[in-house]
Amino acid sequence: MVKFSIVLVLVAVACASAFPTVQDVQ
Repeated sequence: MVKFSIVLVLVAVACASAFPTVQDVQ
């Protein structure tokens, strides 16, 4: 359960940092 939560947070952070990058590229 704890590991799943950590993975979920990492994925959320990755998406949050990827969205602005995609917008900058476009």
